[in-house]
Amino acid sequence: MKGKGEVLLICDGTGFGYGSHCLIGWYRGKVMKKVKAHCKVVIVLGEIEDERMILGIKVGSSYGDERKMFLKWLKEVKGKIGERVKFVADGLYGKSIEILRQVKRRGWGAYVKVREGIW
Repeated sequence: MKGKGEVLLICDGTGFGYGSHCLIGWYRGKVMKKVKAHCKVVIVLGEIEDERMILGIKVGSSYGDERKMFLKWLKEVKGKIGERVKFVADGLYGKSIEILRQVKRRGWGAYVKVREGIW
């Protein structure tokens, strides 16, 4: 993907419920709780020259780490997203030194809350 000018890249994760229910162990497996089956989804949105689009989606397990899912997507990105990329995400992404390194290595501007002392 190539874009001229500024690119706004927004990343966030959420859970989606579907169909049936399943049993999961709480309190180290002592208590079984019935929950609706769900999966974790990380969505990467972009705005390039006033065009909004979905740049990527990663689906993982129910309680998957969305930071790892985003890094996996980032490694799969072929080519340049844009010249001036602004990466926007919530504080969870600011806790990952690896994400911050990848953003810096690519020359992107990072707009995430960073835990003091991590960067």
